[in-house]
Amino acid sequence: MRRVLILAAAAVGLAAAPVRGDMVPVPGEEVGDFPRPETLRVQVGDIDGFHPGDPLDTPALSADCCDILAFCEAQPGMSGHACLDEYGDDRPVGLTMPFQVPFGARVLSAELEFVYLAVSQYACNDFFLTTPNEFPAFALRDIMGCEPDVGGTYTGRIDLTAVPTRTTGAPAGEGHWSGPPDTYTDLVAALRRKGRLDLVLGDDVAVDYAVLRITWEFPTPPPGWGGDKVPVLILPNPGGGDMTISFTLARRAMAVIEVFDVAGRRVAVPAHAMMGPGPFRVAWDGRTVAGAPAPAGTYFVRLQAGEESGSAKLLRLR
Repeated sequence: MRRVLILAAAAVGLAAAPVRGDMVPVPGEEVGDFPRPETLRVQVGDIDGFHPGDPLDTPALSADCCDILAFCEAQPGMSGHACLDEYGDDRPVGLTMPFQVPFGARVLSAELEFVYLAVSQYACNDFFLTTPNEFPAFALRDIMGCEPDVGGTYTGRIDLTAVPTRTTGAPAGEGHWSGPPDTYTDLVAALRRKGRLDLVLGDDVAVDYAVLRITWEFPTPPPGWGGDKVPVLILPNPGGGDMTISFTLARRAMAVIEVFDVAGRRVAVPAHAMMGPGPFRVAWDGRTVAGAPAPAGTYFVRLQAGEESGSAKLLRLR
């Protein structure tokens, strides 16, 4: 009988900011660094070497994950499903791993790590199958680079940006997979749309725990921006309400402060007036030029005052 390992995935996004121009002289302030690349870590199950019965061994499952488990359990020879740390011989194991990547962030890497024990000789032909049919099969052998031996404990790592994929064929009867995968599939976009990873590990393994790691960064300013000669400070940053843009000019000039989104579109013009010399503070109420609240996300503020210029990155929250 063929044993099955099932993966269903999808994800989420979030949703950013215009125009008031009161200017109040304030002392000049130093510009802080914007957050660097961040890694989100989501763990399901406890790392205890297959010690069953702990509260974390029964993770919460989404409705989609339960549907996948029901599909598995309906196959001939199946006998229900297993919790973490329980033997999975003819019993699939379900996991749901929720996450959230900030709007406007660029995913640099996404990896799933899981530790399992091969409880049956048929673990050699287990595979991942997605539901609904967004993706073809992912063979466990392709993830591991080898076929697991009965009683062996293994750590599997899946690069979710390039999952080895089987589009044709399957092992005959209780046979083994042969040859390389047909292609590689990027799951990140689908994962971001739904905001969680639903994972069902097939019926010939016991699972100790699983860890999802996603690393992202915010994009650089739009191309064509000049050098930053004037330090620009935005407070609070990140923030969700009114924001204050502070800077100091060396001479009097017509100053324009503009807010752009990550695609380079102008969203707001908090100030357009004669300023300087000296320190200034411009308030922005988070509304666009059309008067609507800007959605959450990453933005860039540009200052141009005669020959002086500066820019800063800001993150608006909901």
